[in-house]
Amino acid sequence: TALEKANASSRFLLDLAATSEKLGWHALNLGRCFDHCVYDELIEQYDVHTRIVNSCNSYCTHAYLITKEGAKILQKYTWPMLTTEDHIRTSLSDAGKLRYLSVSPRLFRQNRDPDTSIHKEHEGECVPKWLPTFERGCRSQRVIFLDNGDPVVRM
Repeated sequence: TALEKANASSRFLLDLAATSEKLGWHALNLGRCFDHCVYDELIEQYDVHTRIVNSCNSYCTHAYLITKEGAKILQKYTWPMLTTEDHIRTSLSDAGKLRYLSVSPRLFRQNRDPDTSIHKEHEGECVPKWLPTFERGCRSQRVIFLDNGDPVVRM
């Protein structure tokens, strides 16, 4: 029934959330997009279909789990806003300030209008190697953090 499916989905998400203590993540992206999946580092094979990975460009923040500590870290580093929230999260992860992992394959997908989408040429979880942006590689634009914690956009 629909109720049984909803209960199973809720249990699955609660079980995923419980991995935060074991794996030490602050945020877990459940619907990443535009990522360079060839660089994924397997953190845990959660079940036969689901992996938890440390990924290169875990963009799209429409579905994620976050711990209280992760929320405090994001609150500290997201003001003033200098770039998109996606870039801030991946930058904090690169800088070792936020443990930000992804579920693969993604569990949620954005329902985007193709006429207004930022990435019209690709809407998938992983960037195809033929796409010109793939050549820029992993971590092509990031925010860096000065010793005093101030964020600075690096292109």
